[in-house]
Amino acid sequence: MGFAIPKIEYANVTKTATTANLSPTLTSIASTVQISAGMNVRGAGIQADTKVISTGPTTVLMDKNATAGATVSIEFYFPIEFDYQPIEKNGAQLDAKERVATSISGTRQTSIDFIEENRALVFSFITESIYLLMKDFFQDWALFGKTFRYYEDKTLTPFTDYELAEYKFTPEKVAPKSVSTFVWNVPLKMRRNL
Repeated sequence: MGFAIPKIEYANVTKTATTANLSPTLTSIASTVQISAGMNVRGAGIQADTKVISTGPTTVLMDKNATAGATVSIEFYFPIEFDYQPIEKNGAQLDAKERVATSISGTRQTSIDFIEENRALVFSFITESIYLLMKDFFQDWALFGKTFRYYEDKTLTPFTDYELAEYKFTPEKVAPKSVSTFVWNVPLKMRRNL
């Protein structure tokens, strides 16, 4: 049995669109404001690994043709797929966020507002291309406090929404892969409310 290899998806947005069989154009989209060139596309009638080439006010041009014609829900997103399982030394840490107050009679009262799960992962042996995707993810999305999807196993559909617990991008060059290419270790501290 192998280890689960994770993936991250971010900027996920779902739109209703009309596909035409053997056409690369999605039409009748209410707004394409949240859709960008380079995003992946998935949905009924969309081929695997399809990407957005460009957008118009109500259309999206894809790099592959649709395989059916219909009006369907289409999801757009940016993926980061890893090659190795991350290192997580301590597992998920739970922290109760509480409020303590003293009543008029002097009784101390504690109420728990929520429980926060914190995880500290280190993605190791990251290639240059995945490193650049992670850098874009940090500076264009996660550093603004936006949530992202974390899939424990990139081959399965269950995911958990997280946000950064620490707003730092601190990659470490590990070893040269060639004269001008390195492999990287990239730590990622993330949290979510339970």
